[in-house]
Amino acid sequence: MNNVYETFEDVAEPSLKPTHKKKTKHNYTSELELKSLLIRIKNKRAGIGTEDLNIRVNKYIKWHTEVSAKKYDAPSKRNKLRAKLKDSIIRDSESTSVDDSSYERFGHIILLMIKNILKKPQFSGYTYRDDFYSDAVYKILKYLHNFNHKLISERTGQSVNAFAYISQIIHNSILFIINTKKKENERLKHQVQMANLDHNLQMQYFQFVNDREHVEEEPAISEIIHLKTIKTSLIDELNSLSETIERVDRLDIYYPHDYKISFEEYNGLKEILKGKVSIMRDKK
Repeated sequence: MNNVYETFEDVAEPSLKPTHKKKTKHNYTSELELKSLLIRIKNKRAGIGTEDLNIRVNKYIKWHTEVSAKKYDAPSKRNKLRAKLKDSIIRDSESTSVDDSSYERFGHIILLMIKNILKKPQFSGYTYRDDFYSDAVYKILKYLHNFNHKLISERTGQSVNAFAYISQIIHNSILFIINTKKKENERLKHQVQMANLDHNLQMQYFQFVNDREHVEEEPAISEIIHLKTIKTSLIDELNSLSETIERVDRLDIYYPHDYKISFEEYNGLKEILKGKVSIMRDKK
């Protein structure tokens, strides 16, 4: 039996001379190449096949791309050649384990895919480029084993699209990073706001102490209360201490360290803290 390459050359007879080039969607990969690489990488992980056919598969992929990018005088014969090349590429890929050169080619392709997807208007203006690239590459390598080239799309009736599969992983990864960064920024903003709130409360207390130190009077009656728990709100706890507040000249109240004062509650505390009551967050 003749070599497969020679058989394809017999199909591409002299009458199939190209007339002009046909535009392709991009110039860094093809659906068939990406599908072949995914198959071979999965084989490598599963310990299937050898690396012997990588050079031939890559040669056929290049030939298939050249044929697809040109328009011939006899389309039917061109299509027959493309079909034979595709069948051979998929068949050889199924018994081939990816080699280092082809794996490097796969890495180059997915980086270019990420770069192109990041050019979309909805992803412009973000400064998380390193996070976009690292997470997308991680997710592709993590989930590429789920790709099954033998599945048939219920919508199109064609075999599943490798380019769409990888593109969707990249798209989801970018959205994941954006949402994660938004949550981190919101959490940081909240922490800064609460830190400012605690600072304002402490400054009010120090001002109160400073004012009292400059007033000559009899020794003041002071008391310190550590609230172990807060059942409803800090305002309710202070109101329950009204008798104690009336009895003393100064009352220092430490509230639990894990209790969070909301902005609404802070506004209610302002009136209470104008008098002889001061509050501070307990250390433990």
